[in-house]
Amino acid sequence: PRSDEHAPLLETARVSSRGSRLDNRLALWGDSSNVKRAGFIVTLAVLGLVALIVGRTSHVNQVNNLNLRRESLATAAERSNAYRNARCSVTWLVHTGAHSGSLELEETVRDLQQITGVAANKEWRPDGNVEVKYGVPQFLQVPSLPKDFDFTESSGDGSFRARLSRTIREPLLRAIDAGHRGAFTVSHGTDAPGLLTMEKFVSALKADLNERQCDLVVLTSVRDPVAHRVGEWIDAHSKDEDLFIDRELTTVLQKTPGFPSGEGARLFPQTRALLFAGELQSPDAAAALTARLGRLGKDSSSSEVDSSSVNDDLSGVGAKEALEAFQFVDTVAEEVERRVANDSPHATLAGVLTTVDNGRLSARYDLAKSLLAKITQRFVNNFDVVLVAKSDEHEGLRRLAEKLDWRPEALRDPNADESIALVKSIKKNTASDLADRAFASRDLGGL
Repeated sequence: PRSDEHAPLLETARVSSRGSRLDNRLALWGDSSNVKRAGFIVTLAVLGLVALIVGRTSHVNQVNNLNLRRESLATAAERSNAYRNARCSVTWLVHTGAHSGSLELEETVRDLQQITGVAANKEWRPDGNVEVKYGVPQFLQVPSLPKDFDFTESSGDGSFRARLSRTIREPLLRAIDAGHRGAFTVSHGTDAPGLLTMEKFVSALKADLNERQCDLVVLTSVRDPVAHRVGEWIDAHSKDEDLFIDRELTTVLQKTPGFPSGEGARLFPQTRALLFAGELQSPDAAAALTARLGRLGKDSSSSEVDSSSVNDDLSGVGAKEALEAFQFVDTVAEEVERRVANDSPHATLAGVLTTVDNGRLSARYDLAKSLLAKITQRFVNNFDVVLVAKSDEHEGLRRLAEKLDWRPEALRDPNADESIALVKSIKKNTASDLADRAFASRDLGGL
């Protein structure tokens, strides 16, 4: 049949046709080595594309991580600034003398404000850095005793009230009203007028701060009276070649027979400094204070008295009575020194109190001490004064932090960074004192 005749031809045609298509593909791609090379190029291209995609993804991740870190820093800065702003306060630190630890306490309080992140002059930036705001009056000082201003002048730039307003009230309120909130410090030195004689000013400032949701706290350093007096005596005799202190104070009594009186020492020096600061440190200052407070007891209608100066007085309750009590105590101390100088018998505080006026002087002395204690207690209660004992400064500062909410939870934990930093600050600022270790809590009443 026709189909059988042509079958081999058809098969040959099919084979020829397949070979032709293969030849065409070889012609297009070249020989087998070129095919291998083309496959390698394709593989490189694919790998390059994958690398590009992976690199792009890595870059995007890096950018995202950087943005997250920036957002995290910005959020942390915002949180830190909000924490500081919510703790607006003024710590009014009253110095109570060179041997009470006030200077060391002031340095540590300023460190504590930095440690807990509440200092009003520090701003956290979105990049994580901290900026010092130099225009913010985070630390202020009470002006010293009057040389260029007058206690009795009731108006004008020279008045005591105007000076206090310019140096304390106006800078504080201006900064707070401008949005600079946080912890401020007022340093009240022993060369300034007393806090009791400016109590009305501080009370008015406290009211101004309360209106702005800010606290005012009076802080002071106190020391065991015996350790304070012994430390004062050691400092005065530090250059003596034969200086030796035993626990019975034998050497002290030999050199200063009227101890704790004698050598110009004042009784109750820390209470004096808390209430009157520098106003009892010299005869001239004491005379000016006596004249000023003396006018308060007179009738303001009298021609001898300027009624405006009386009405403008800033002294607190009991200022005049406290002054009179200190003056009486000073007369007793002067009698002790007179007897020592004349080598008279009973030349001690106890001896004078028990021998003069058949012992009635002792009753008057006790009454003066009781009056001073009551006036001081009223003052402490009025301002809720935080008393920091020099022998346990860490505990006192922790109480201050609790009161003002300066990260108290961290300061309760001895292993927290803030607590460790506070311990280091106290160690850095406080020098060791022999009197604190050897003579604290001893009774000198019989000397």
